[in-house]
Amino acid sequence: MKRVLLAGVAVGSLFAVAQAQAQDWSGPEIGIQGAFVFDGSSGTFHCPSSPYDGAEGADATKCGNNTNEDPITHYSYTTTGGLGGGHAGYNWQFNQFVLGLEGDVEGGSVTGSIKNTAVDFGVRTNMDFDASVRGKLGVALGRFLVYGTGGVAFRDVKTSYQAPLGTGVGSTNGTRVGWTGGGGLAYEITPNWNLAGEYRYTDLGRKAFANTTAGDF
Repeated sequence: MKRVLLAGVAVGSLFAVAQAQAQDWSGPEIGIQGAFVFDGSSGTFHCPSSPYDGAEGADATKCGNNTNEDPITHYSYTTTGGLGGGHAGYNWQFNQFVLGLEGDVEGGSVTGSIKNTAVDFGVRTNMDFDASVRGKLGVALGRFLVYGTGGVAFRDVKTSYQAPLGTGVGSTNGTRVGWTGGGGLAYEITPNWNLAGEYRYTDLGRKAFANTTAGDF
């Protein structure tokens, strides 16, 4: 899952003394952000033999009606959408190097689906919650901070399955845990305000769903 932070506004060094220099990134940070999510999702659909095999008028290419060996279909589709939320953290600066710890929470709607009429099945995914706890390592270049970030990601993902199309056979739903990593560029507008753009990639691993009557996913 690719996550592009289009705009982020942070209150940096909120409690720093007024005499702090513009290039000092040390101190607590809180802010708001919005993001566009572009996700590539893929999996394997396995349709085993079932009690419906060989039924009169059955189409041997359809799930639940195969009279030959089990068909296995690989699928992939794209999910897109927007998220918005807030983040908080703390930065420590050592000469020109900046270390930080940050967490963020966002809500929104990221959806996508695919229908495969050849084997009569469909998959739909929706994600409406996103959070992470990450470390940060950057280099301060005056008012600019170039940094990399990575850590643990949490997302509420629901995936629904249909086989045959139009007939729901089940779903997986719940918080998925994975990893996230990327980088960004921040600009210090004033000693207490900065604007940043960030790109992150998130991997939530694999999750399986099984329905022995209609098919395995």
